[in-house]
Amino acid sequence: MEGITSYYGDLTLARGGIWSEKQYLEHLQHEIAILESSPGRSVLSLAQASFDGWLHDQMHDRANAWISFYNKGEIVAVLLDIELRRQGRSLDDVMQTLWRDYGQSGRGLEEDALERIVGLPEFFVRYVDGLDPLPYEELFRAIGVAFVSRPRGASLGAKVKTSDGALIVDSVTRGGAAMAAGLLPGDELIAIDGTRTRHAGEANRATVAAGEREIEVVFARAGVVDRCTLTPRGDGSVDVELNIIEPDNALRREWLRSLNDRVH
Repeated sequence: MEGITSYYGDLTLARGGIWSEKQYLEHLQHEIAILESSPGRSVLSLAQASFDGWLHDQMHDRANAWISFYNKGEIVAVLLDIELRRQGRSLDDVMQTLWRDYGQSGRGLEEDALERIVGLPEFFVRYVDGLDPLPYEELFRAIGVAFVSRPRGASLGAKVKTSDGALIVDSVTRGGAAMAAGLLPGDELIAIDGTRTRHAGEANRATVAAGEREIEVVFARAGVVDRCTLTPRGDGSVDVELNIIEPDNALRREWLRSLNDRVH
């Protein structure tokens, strides 16, 4: 539900003329890149992320095991709306039914109410309760938009933060270079490939400059200075583009039709 709320909040900016079609698609590609660059998407379903929402601050290795149900919920709502529109319906229709059957009377919403009203059980099994890859290409193509995903270049594979003048590893990305090298959250990065590292920019520049060759990392763990060998590589992060390939697509036009058009 909170993902659907996020979806309509941003969609209304486009329908109300605050965002152009291009701006809205840029927003969506940013949200998709966040999700598809999150290691947790392969281990945590949307439904389970919602169920475990009250526990996420206590989750072990949260950087690799968690996704935002606001983020994925919005994206799944977009794809569900497009799928419904391919069938001559819309998520707008579903919301109006929910309001009529539940909201106006103050009746409580059963856990499976949305799924029953939508009537696409396989979609919910695969993309809400399951971990199947989301069908971006197929559904965006239906609204005349090409989906493109490109892997980002080699990186350190870790998120870092500055604390009391020291550069500290905040988390390491599953499958990334830092994890393969044996770096752990809490390690202080002292130097990368002979370059002193005091902030994230210096660490990133030293790593990118190395390309994919093996480099030495000097770090401190629990007060003990040590060294490890690290080979920069991709960590699964991607950049996403949504490009209009059909300028006058009827499904997209109806989807993003302005609120003024709806009133008139």
